Amino acid sequence: MNFKEWLNEYNEPRKGMKSRWSTKYKKSIDCSHPKGFSQKNYCKRKKRGGHYLEQSNFAGIEDADVSQLDRIYNKSKLAVKIVQDYDKQTNNKYLTNITTITPLSRTGVYGLYNSSENKAVLGKQYNKQKYTFTQEELDRMASLPGDVLRQNRVPEEVINAIQPTDTIHVNVLEIYKKFNDMQKAGKISPEEAQINIIREIASTIVHESTHDSEHRKTGKTSEAGPETAEEKFSSWFKSNLDNLKSRYPDLTKVS
Repeated sequence: MNFKEWLNEYNEPRKGMKSRWSTKYKKSIDCSHPKGFSQKNYCKRKKRGGHYLEQSNFAGIEDADVSQLDRIYNKSKLAVKIVQDYDKQTNNKYLTNITTITPLSRTGVYGLYNSSENKAVLGKQYNKQKYTFTQEELDRMASLPGDVLRQNRVPEEVINAIQPTDTIHVNVLEIYKKFNDMQKAGKISPEEAQINIIREIASTIVHESTHDSEHRKTGKTSEAGPETAEEKFSSWFKSNLDNLKSRYPDLTKVS
């Protein structure tokens, strides 16, 4: 079996599962006449775009454009800049693959990462005459760890050319409401509310980006790693707050 045949057959089991339907079997399902409970559920999920979780009503924006977040809260871009600073200082590279950050509208949730939203593209160094791939094949390769691809003879030049375009969601309204309510109750000042909103947006980006990074490296993710990453970021933010205020005057300029 060559690497393209393997790619179209392989479907890694989810955590806690012994097996999983192959891609070949999924393609054989006729959703006009699904057979049995499992196929019916699969077809319903396929109709939703393959998503298990409820998705935001906001469309994605490419090239890490966060203007949708900024329209909801006009200092959201500042939160992204602070994460970029953190990336540079700690070499964590949380935003390496993130090209889309969009709003989320779900009560009680600060952020969401769903690997099924991700797409892959091939870089300029890719030799199109030597290999051809469908978008589905590209997405499958991008979702698998490099070691898995190498073990199944996927060429190194192809692995190196794959560029993920990954999506995370941040519930800016939920975050804003929490600290705005605290301000109205007199628990914190307007400046403290603003700093906390920006910090929470930034830490949520770190959290969801860690999900993405873990999934890229291992094909799965849990809450342990993202929660630890978020705690480390929040600690860094607090210890560097004076420097951040100096670097970004808008952090304390209440609008």
